[in-house]
Amino acid sequence: MSQNHLTNAFQSLSLQRPTPGITLLENQHIDLPPNSQLSLRFHGHLGHGGSASVDIVSDPTTGRTFARKLFKRYNGKDVASWSAAVHNEIAITKRMRSHPHMVQLFGTYSGSGGRELGMLLHPVADGGDLQEYLESIQDSRSGATGSQRAVLWSAFGCLADGLAFIHRSTIRHKDIKPKNILVHDGKVMYTDFGISLDATGLDRTTTSGVPQALTRRYCAPEVANYGRRNRKTDVFSLGCVFVEIMAVLYPGLGIGVANGGVPYWQMAEGIRKVLIGSRVSDARLGEVLRVIHAMLEPTNEGRIDSEDLLRRLQRIESLYPGSSPVLFCSHCSPNGPKGKATETVQGTRRRASPGNTATNSQAFQTNNRNLPSYRTSSPSPPSTSAAVARAIEKPLKSTEAHESYIYIFPSRREHGLVKIGTASNVPVRLKIWQGMCKHPISEYPQTASGQRIPTRYAERVEQLVRAELGDVRFQDERCDGCGQNVDHEWYRTTPEHAARVVRKFGDWLEGDPYQFDGTDGPWQLKDRARRRDMEVLCRPVPVKEY
Repeated sequence: MSQNHLTNAFQSLSLQRPTPGITLLENQHIDLPPNSQLSLRFHGHLGHGGSASVDIVSDPTTGRTFARKLFKRYNGKDVASWSAAVHNEIAITKRMRSHPHMVQLFGTYSGSGGRELGMLLHPVADGGDLQEYLESIQDSRSGATGSQRAVLWSAFGCLADGLAFIHRSTIRHKDIKPKNILVHDGKVMYTDFGISLDATGLDRTTTSGVPQALTRRYCAPEVANYGRRNRKTDVFSLGCVFVEIMAVLYPGLGIGVANGGVPYWQMAEGIRKVLIGSRVSDARLGEVLRVIHAMLEPTNEGRIDSEDLLRRLQRIESLYPGSSPVLFCSHCSPNGPKGKATETVQGTRRRASPGNTATNSQAFQTNNRNLPSYRTSSPSPPSTSAAVARAIEKPLKSTEAHESYIYIFPSRREHGLVKIGTASNVPVRLKIWQGMCKHPISEYPQTASGQRIPTRYAERVEQLVRAELGDVRFQDERCDGCGQNVDHEWYRTTPEHAARVVRKFGDWLEGDPYQFDGTDGPWQLKDRARRRDMEVLCRPVPVKEY
């Protein structure tokens, strides 16, 4: 139904006469007796599909309006299978009701011996579905308004939060597309779990073979090719939705999605080149484009999952406080009540900015005391780029494949020195340092909220940081606090710069660039990661930005 038709349907709510019948209560299912019906006002059609139609109806007693999904009368022989499929959708929709970005199930009813079944859903989206919403902006010729931009920007974070919730509930949606996302009261909501898979009680959600149903425009390559499918398949489909949102918000990017219904999996490589190659002045926008790039990875194995997606967007939100429009609504925001209840915010790949490729020692000069360098102890130390490349190529040991925290704190003794280290319990580690140094330790917060960030493969991240910051890595051989000869490692840089270097490598490793061969041997760098990422990773993060 178009936006005008939807408006007209709402305006007619008081004009339709109620049909006498049975009243359905919330959370109730009614088996209608023969020749009976629900007491509902009909206001118009919203749409229809192969198995059901959707109307706007209202309860004449309460005045509440609903979207009624009426499954078409089944006249086949296998009523049991048809009924199981319908009840699967009902059960999944019920399970999703605790999340604010899911359509809500009010109640259900059946008739004709179980061959007819209806669902009352709410709310009736005042903005229609996302496809209509985007088309209305394009048709206006004037671009998105401020309120529309706010809705679409928050859609990135809120849809990611919703998808992570779906997957944590052992559900695969399997049909994510703009038509199955509603816009109501300034927020987006998932709807239509008609072909979703509930893997409760199963070992995994992976399936293969010919899919029972699909939307070719938005399906992942492995779906189109009848390959092995899992939760990451949903991530690709959501990435296609994000591309369409970006094309409306920033038509100048030239993403090029209006290609007559060509499946996205056939256009993915071209779109990804645009996403990763776009030169945008808004750093936060650039970060989001790179997240979408990771969502559209053609191979299921190399694609990020919904938890990675959510953490990356949460991290972007934390890194750019005060930015507008926001990436999340107040409920989903990492800085809101829900976000403060957890400390598992992780990251988005960050591409080092081009333009300043000077070594870190050249970019950061101070007049502080002369400390012995770690790198100058070598007769012919490698360049920064060569050192990083060598560290990247080094096979990853299984002992490095764990999650920990990376902390940063500045020296109180001398301005311009920072400590970078790893610990499974940062407060305890900082307390040890404080006891040794005999003065308070002030940890540098790496997110705007101050939340600590668990980092995958933290030991390897630390090795890569040492490689990039080798020119400014120094030894302090005597501690003024304990008065002992020690071998303290310090970096002559700023905490802000150190945090950017840590994040660059931490985000990259979240993409699992090393190949596990199933043995106890070390993991090897994937050829795809070597070709795609090596040049960017070996380019030092310039100090002058900070």
